[in-house]
Amino acid sequence: MFDLLKKQFNSFRLKKVLMDKGIKNYVVLYFKDNEKALCIVRNGKKYNRCYLLKLSFYDYSIVKSYVADGDFLIYKGICKTGMVAYLLDNRKKWKSVEVWDID
Repeated sequence: MFDLLKKQFNSFRLKKVLMDKGIKNYVVLYFKDNEKALCIVRNGKKYNRCYLLKLSFYDYSIVKSYVADGDFLIYKGICKTGMVAYLLDNRKKWKSVEVWDID
């Protein structure tokens, strides 16, 4: 029960970050090839929050073909790529989301 709530809460937090249009929102995308996962990092003033998003092989290959490693998904609240909309539209296919902070 707790794992299900944690998964839903982490998915909600990532969705909120990807939908945030605030001027202080900077989101960068990195790839983890060994896990077929995306590492989405929201840069903050005091700390950076990392989201590890595990996708299916098909969705991972689509995202990897359109976005380079280290590209901004969101810069100053403005979406820089259409992959943000793709990720939000396919959030029912997200396998798992893990969250941690980096000082």
